[in-house]
Amino acid sequence: MLIWEHMSIVISWQSSPVYTDTGLRGLTQYSYTVTMRDALGNTGTASSEASATTLD
Repeated sequence: MLIWEHMSIVISWQSSPVYTDTGLRGLTQYSYTVTMRDALGNTGTASSEASATTLD
């Protein structure tokens, strides 16, 4: 399971390594981290932050 976070807000836990964000504003930078969680609920350390800027 992976957790996707944006601005320290948990977006979702999911089993897919792919995440599509929707409803984003144009010309805005968004940053995300990913954390793993195993079947027992143990979590790992968050990934380094990755950022992207939306188009106009």
